[in-house]
This record gives sequence, C-alpha cells and structure tokens, in this order.
Amino acid sequence: MSTSQEIISNESLKTNQYPIKIIEKNINKFNLLTILTTQKLTPEFCIKYLYLLNNNKYTKNDCDEEIYLHDILKYQSHITKKELEYYINLHHNNSI
Repeated sequence: MSTSQEIISNESLKTNQYPIKIIEKNINKFNLLTILTTQKLTPEFCIKYLYLLNNNKYTKNDCDEEIYLHDILKYQSHITKKELEYYINLHHNNSI
C-alpha cells in the first residue's frame, strides 16, 4: 500500500492497491475501467461508482460508459452476482 503523501493517478493504480476510501476520495482523477481492472473492490463500490447507470457522473470516456455486470464479475472475481444484485436493488431504492 502506498503512503498518503503519494500523488495518486491512473498509472499508480496499476502498480499499487489503495483502500476504498482513498479511491472514493480521488474518484474524479481516475478512469473507471482502470479502477475496475487494477483494484480489489467491494460490491457496493462497484455498483455505486462503476456499474452502467443513467448519467454516471464519474465516467471519463467511452470505456467508462460501458461497464456491465459481466465486466465487474470478470475483473472482481471475489464478488458474486448475487452481491451485485443486492446493491443494485439498494441503489434503485436510493439506499447507497
């Protein structure tokens, strides 16, 4: 894990793992696909920030706009479809 003094960028995501809170705090600096493919994430984070939702304010490019459930399951193999569905339902009920 990196120090809190480090400048975090898309490139540093490729070589370091960061706590979810650090990623959330810096989410506007990153490409979402880079986060998905380089970091170990929680199901809640994936639905809140990455999953294809209408008007996702965190997207930076076309790749970010096309993150689907199968992509999350592919790159976050520790997460189950059932977990993602649970957080999708919470999100739709505005609970997360």
